[in-house]
This record gives sequence, structure tokens and C-alpha cells, in this order.
Amino acid sequence: MKKRLLALLLAVCFSLSFVACGSKTQTVQLDQLKTPEGLYEYIPIPYGQTVSEVEQLLGIAPEGPVLGTENSKTYRIQDVFELEGKPVTLELEFHDEKLHAVVFMQKAEKGSQEFFTQLYEKLVELYGEPIMSVDNTDGPIPMRGHNWRDAEDVESLTSILQLDLMANTDSSSVLRLAASRVPN
Repeated sequence: MKKRLLALLLAVCFSLSFVACGSKTQTVQLDQLKTPEGLYEYIPIPYGQTVSEVEQLLGIAPEGPVLGTENSKTYRIQDVFELEGKPVTLELEFHDEKLHAVVFMQKAEKGSQEFFTQLYEKLVELYGEPIMSVDNTDGPIPMRGHNWRDAEDVESLTSILQLDLMANTDSSSVLRLAASRVPN
């Protein structure tokens, strides 16, 4: 009887630890979006990584590619990351099989405008004023956005940090926070 009880207890403990490990949420820290060298990059996943290297770094296999062409592919990780306490989808963009953009996206929910403003204020506090801001809320595809760029060109590439809120009605908006490297 004691052996059965012990075996059952061990099975329950193992099951609970397995469930807890599988549902672990990773928090995106806003101060992790710029390297000490001044490049806008999500520090836990450096640019230039392959899909398998990203999987090793995160301990999670991205699904996909969910979008792509011959040279560019986008992979996705859902239900794992949160930004300022809100769930976000991570999209990883690869060009020539090397990571060049990390995008955190959130579909609209009530309060998207306020969340966008909170993120903007925190990013300004961390990284200073953006070099460009757009407010096209009356356009055919309403959007608001802000861009920050690194100070120096590195290997003919510029790193960019973007915060966008597109189609900003509470029923159809998408909040997007992206760090990427683009040609000069």
C-alpha cells in the first residue's frame, strides 16, 4: 500500500512539474532592447542567429515558417512571452537564414491606446526621444508610430527600434514593437 501511494505521489509531482515547465511565461524587459554598444537588438536573441540557434537560446521551437519567400522567412512563438504584463506573440524574421528582426505583437484589446502610450513613455525614458514619429490616425490605414535608430552605422547596417499601433480602433488594432537591422 505504501509503495502504491509513493508511486502515485511521485507521478502527480512529476505531472505538475511537467505542466509548470511547459507553461512558463518569459517576460520581455524593455531595457533588453539595446546592447551596451548602442545597437537596437533584443539582447537575449542576437542578430545573425539561425532558427536552430534561436531555439537553443530560448528553449522553444518556433513554429513555421508562417510567412516567407525564398530568402526571407518569418517564424512565430505564441503564448509564451509577455510585455508589461500583457501576452504578446513573438515573430522572428530571418533573411538568408540569419535573424534580422524580432517583433513582439499584440492584437487589440480594450485599452490599446493607453498601453501604446505607456510603452512609448517607457521607451523614451530608456532610449530618449525617437528620431521620427508618425500620427496618421485619419488615414486609410490609421496608425501611430515612433522610430529610434542607432547612432552609428555597423557593417553597412542600421539597427532600428519601432513602436507602432496600426488601425487603431479598439476592435482592430495591432500593437507592434520591433527591433531590426536594415541596410543603410
